[in-house]
Amino acid sequence: MGGNEEIGRMLRYMKESREENATDEATKRVHGYTERIKIRPEVKRSYMLWEEYVEEWKEEGREEGREEGREEGREKGREEGREEGIRQSVLDLLEGCGKIPEKVRERLEAERDSEILRGWLKLAARAGSMEDFEAKMQESRRSGNEEGETNVHNDTV
Repeated sequence: MGGNEEIGRMLRYMKESREENATDEATKRVHGYTERIKIRPEVKRSYMLWEEYVEEWKEEGREEGREEGREEGREKGREEGREEGIRQSVLDLLEGCGKIPEKVRERLEAERDSEILRGWLKLAARAGSMEDFEAKMQESRRSGNEEGETNVHNDTV
């Protein structure tokens, strides 16, 4: 083998120092050495190809994004759990007032605003009857308070 071919292989390997480009004994030895050197954090980045460095940045960014997504998901789950707990508390209180009409159950299940749900919880705690609860719920919609604080939507219960 001529020297020019060996130099050419070494230059190709140096341009892209990946295992698949280590095709002869000399480039394989160099590759083994660089892989051992790359393990050391203080030297790793200086031996990395720009593409590898960019890929590492991308992966770090993806991992940060995944973690943020997981945290947002956990927070959303906690909020949904709190809302479900409030809904159940309203139903528990209303059960003491008699049979709960299906339209009231449906309205509770459809509501996603935790402020409104908390207002309904306060109404349910003060209601003497189912009719009283429904009337106060309607009043809270018209007056903009929940006996209370918030304007409940304008659809009927």
